[in-house]
Amino acid sequence: IRVCLPVMEMAGRRIGSLDEFRERIGKVVSLGVQPPVIIDPEADVEMHRAVKVYDVARAAGADRVLYATESDAD
Repeated sequence: IRVCLPVMEMAGRRIGSLDEFRERIGKVVSLGVQPPVIIDPEADVEMHRAVKVYDVARAAGADRVLYATESDAD
């Protein structure tokens, strides 16, 4: 999941709202699979927005919700 201001993408496709995101994650979980949900917020995204996406994914039934980070090592 890419979280930008004010755009979310899932598998390269734009998601219009948190409700749509919840629905799409719920459909995946209802298939009996639990792929990891990786939240990769842009640098200028406020943390509370990324946390909200995390909360919505967990509420939809995803059990592996992770944050992508960048390494400081060059």
